[in-house]
Amino acid sequence: MKDYKKNILVPDIILLFGWAFVLLLPPFRYRIYACLNMSLSVPSEIIISIGFYLCVFSLLLFHTKLTKDSESIKMTCVVAFIALIFARFTSWSIGHGIENRIFYDRMEVSNGMVYTSYVIQYNANGGRVGPHAYVILSNRNRSTKKIHGKFSKGNTVLVSFPELPNEFEPYHYSIYDTECYEENPNDMQIEYCRNGVKMSNKIRKLKNTPTNEELTEFILRKKNHTIKVISAIVVKNSKNFIYFDVPQSDELLFAEKRSNSYSEQQKVLIAYDVDKIQAFYVCNSSPSDEEYEQYKTPTGLPLPPEYHIEAIKIGRK
Repeated sequence: MKDYKKNILVPDIILLFGWAFVLLLPPFRYRIYACLNMSLSVPSEIIISIGFYLCVFSLLLFHTKLTKDSESIKMTCVVAFIALIFARFTSWSIGHGIENRIFYDRMEVSNGMVYTSYVIQYNANGGRVGPHAYVILSNRNRSTKKIHGKFSKGNTVLVSFPELPNEFEPYHYSIYDTECYEENPNDMQIEYCRNGVKMSNKIRKLKNTPTNEELTEFILRKKNHTIKVISAIVVKNSKNFIYFDVPQSDELLFAEKRSNSYSEQQKVLIAYDVDKIQAFYVCNSSPSDEEYEQYKTPTGLPLPPEYHIEAIKIGRK
């Protein structure tokens, strides 16, 4: 009696594992890819899928042999075929939902990128998916992405998404949704994100660039403001603008019209208004290593007497 129960129990366990693989592994395989920082390519997906279904079929067939029920072989083939169809046509959509609804924010922190893009097609009547547009990224690969919302053809927008390794190479793809990061970016944001930059709150700070009048007011009446000095690095000296990043801060990024007097990775000291961050000027373009380290704090230090100036005019758009 015990041997009989044992013979029945072992095949049932094998069958249980087989169905567990069929139902759980396909939709969660994208989570495994993400944890391993692997790229998703069409050829590898096909190979993995075929190998996976062969393993499941073998388990089910092995179960029928252990039970010595020859009549169940046909049933096993039918069940395996149904499982294959079920897993193949639902795992992508289920996996897509799992990653975008549960793990999207986590992937955005580790792999989030922001790109300048241009709306090339807009569908006002998108059916069940709602209004959406297709945009082309301004990076060298000129990739196309789909975003949801109302847009006008020809508009420039910033989009964000978790970028997977080798995503822009042929035969690779991403299951993560693309979102509109900034619907009406200014010129500084557009140029900064042209080739893609790491997603951060710093990009949105460029939106609050002061006018020439506001900047002059800040400089001339600086005693009425809370001004701090902070260490920064020139990260881009692009066609129209120059960008000063503060690596030790999650919030601070400065930009002004392009100047030929700076080179990329150059260390500088920035004096900025705490209440209006984009009201700033370079108070020292060549600080010593000691000075740079002194002001290398997340928010900077109070403006010292040696960096006080009467007035300065920096033209900015």
